[in-house]
Amino acid sequence: MHAEMKSGFSMDAVDIYGRSEGMFILRGVNVFPIQIEEFILHNPVLTGHYPVFLSRPHRMDAMEVHARARLADTDIHDHADALAILIKNRVGVTARVIINSSGSIERSMGKVKRVIDTRPKP
Repeated sequence: MHAEMKSGFSMDAVDIYGRSEGMFILRGVNVFPIQIEEFILHNPVLTGHYPVFLSRPHRMDAMEVHARARLADTDIHDHADALAILIKNRVGVTARVIINSSGSIERSMGKVKRVIDTRPKP
């Protein structure tokens, strides 16, 4: 998108996804948890409760998203694959998506910690 400023200069408009303190970098890509939340909330089968786990099992960083199904009898495999593809196409990183049955992810009291980063510090 191209925007015209009052001064007559033109510049490319930048979409802002979320607050920078929630952002994390995964394989050189800036990722905002709000992006992942948006994809989850647009899927009627999933609830808005999701932790994101960051790890480095070998030499590469890995991201695992745990979403929760609204109903226990939901066929979760197709939805997990669709969410993983959506994250890859829209955010630019590969994520392993696990959809848990209804009630299997704890609801927290107070401020929600969305990102659990277990990667070693440099």
